Amino acid sequence: MLLIDEFDGIPQAVLSDFLYSLRQIYLSEEMECPYSVGIVGVKSITQLDYDRSVSPFNIQDEFKLPNFMLEEVQDLFEQYTNETGQAFAPSVIESIHKQTAGQPFLVNRFGQILTAEMDIPKTETIAMTHFALAHARLLRERNTNIVHLTTNIRKDPHFEKTLMRIMAHDEGVDFNLHDDIISELATYGVIKESIDGMCAILNPIYSTAS
Repeated sequence: MLLIDEFDGIPQAVLSDFLYSLRQIYLSEEMECPYSVGIVGVKSITQLDYDRSVSPFNIQDEFKLPNFMLEEVQDLFEQYTNETGQAFAPSVIESIHKQTAGQPFLVNRFGQILTAEMDIPKTETIAMTHFALAHARLLRERNTNIVHLTTNIRKDPHFEKTLMRIMAHDEGVDFNLHDDIISELATYGVIKESIDGMCAILNPIYSTAS
């Protein structure tokens, strides 16, 4: 199996030729490898802009990695407590989930700051005072998640314009996935659909960091 990470980052100028090569391998009677191709990226293969006549993907199984639910975040930090004996105040875990909306990188980054970078004695329960310091540090830093997010948003000025409309709350923006900009922002995990069918920023950290 050929596994390709950051597939949606392949330059468009070479993507068609690359897919054509994979297609030729697939159709060849002499070459038996690769048997299958797996791609990892923000977008699915159906969302990519490429020459569909050379796609090597005759069968597609899509695996989505959803954000953590509160129970999963609780379980994650419980594993740490079981290993080290250091407890988290329940309000800390709830706040981490609320501020990150369960985004896996941000949840783990919070955990890394609290357990490995703040030198909190293992005999001391991690409390809301510690959370506040970790939250401030996370907002100040340039971590890979925020950098990747802002890089993709800056690729198209329409993204920033739409985000400003969403954050203004004056009129609101319909959550319409047929709109290319809305669809892209949802794919990148920036926005979600609110209960009234309008666009909303997925988690508070993205609102503050922007």
